[in-house]
Amino acid sequence: MIDVKQTVNERAESSRTALTVMLGAVFMVLADVFIATIATPAIRADLAADTLHIQLALALYNVSYGALLLGGARLGDRFGNRRMFLAGCVFFGLASAVCASAPSAEVLVIGRLLQGIGPALLMPQVFTFIQVHLAESARLHAFAAFSAVSGIAAAGSQVIGGILIDLDLFGLGWRTVFWINIPVMIAIVLLGIAKLPQSGGSRRAEIDGAGLAAVTIVLLATTSALSFAQHLPGIALVAVCLSVVGVVLARAAFRRARRQGRDTIIDTGVFQLPGFRGLLVSSLAYYAGNAILFSLLPVYLIGARGYSAATAGLFFVALAGTFAVVSATLPRLVQAQPHLLLTVGSTALVLNYLLLALALLLTRQLSAVVLVALLVLIGCTMGCIAPALNALAVRLVPAASASSASGLVTTALEVGYGLGAAIGIGSYAIAQTRAAEPGHALAASLGIATLLTIGLAMLVARSTVSTASTPW
Repeated sequence: MIDVKQTVNERAESSRTALTVMLGAVFMVLADVFIATIATPAIRADLAADTLHIQLALALYNVSYGALLLGGARLGDRFGNRRMFLAGCVFFGLASAVCASAPSAEVLVIGRLLQGIGPALLMPQVFTFIQVHLAESARLHAFAAFSAVSGIAAAGSQVIGGILIDLDLFGLGWRTVFWINIPVMIAIVLLGIAKLPQSGGSRRAEIDGAGLAAVTIVLLATTSALSFAQHLPGIALVAVCLSVVGVVLARAAFRRARRQGRDTIIDTGVFQLPGFRGLLVSSLAYYAGNAILFSLLPVYLIGARGYSAATAGLFFVALAGTFAVVSATLPRLVQAQPHLLLTVGSTALVLNYLLLALALLLTRQLSAVVLVALLVLIGCTMGCIAPALNALAVRLVPAASASSASGLVTTALEVGYGLGAAIGIGSYAIAQTRAAEPGHALAASLGIATLLTIGLAMLVARSTVSTASTPW
């Protein structure tokens, strides 16, 4: 009996160690969503980057991550989760080197596009590990740890990035926020080789390559169209045409796969679930609105207000830190009343966006105290919305479709953030040419975030009336 207990304890300890290694990678790839925003003023100055370059550098990381995430889980099934997790870490590190050494803004954009492939490969393997290798009682703690790491990455990455930029180690400036990824990823890969459990793939696991390619074309072309619209409308029109072609190809690929009895990259059946399409659109609108504020706040604080990169990062902690605290304190309410929490949260977020925009319009130099207070309010409301969206996703979807549905929800999150970053940077640049004060330009962009959040609130209100028999 002692030997059995010892074996169980050893397995539990081994699983905790493996999870810690994987969460280290999760921290790094999620931090890169936010850390690049604090570096944008320095990147613009050093590489003579224009608004288009900044839009693409911020947006394409998330969009390539979200688009290819749908195939990441299938690749893990085919080639083994351990192998694909390590491949994702290596790819992320190599792409970070491209970003860090970029001689031009164009190379940086390519590096960011490639960087997004890393998390698309490794992130699904983390969820699979939790489901397969952990006991049911340990899964809740694992997902809680995942949420905590995500919150810390969001709250701390801009501060870490700001400090690195201000220190200007070895004269590298903004490049250090990408160089730092490489030694960390090397350490994670070495630990992963030693600590992660072996997992063999299955040659029976099919990969819908045609469907994945078509979906990727749609998402990348749509993002490019938004980014090029202001600067190169001709290329934007071509991107729109590519997006339409991608939709046609995706539909054809799905029909062909179903005729042949193969799995498609997207389980289209989940779209027939009551409220699921509304959930996806709500997630897209919510995260796009978030991205507008997240991508513009450092630009405004550093470029317009003259704060250092590290100080600008501290403002973001007020928002992201409050979000993390609130979301961690509401699990029971989220489980009991997710729809109510989403309704209250989305309505309050509209009011908070309007308050911030109004404060920027009415004051020439918004005081730091007022700005922090408003960011705390916004963080509180975001902390209500995000957990409610996640809870509704779980409640709406049967267990058999959970994997496909979670992939779609995560894709909506990443694509929404990518599109929002492109919209935010572009709208801010346009507003700057017409606004008397930089704060007025930020207020104009926040108006778009407000409209997106109003759309979220309207979806929630509509679904309350039309789906009384379901929680969504």
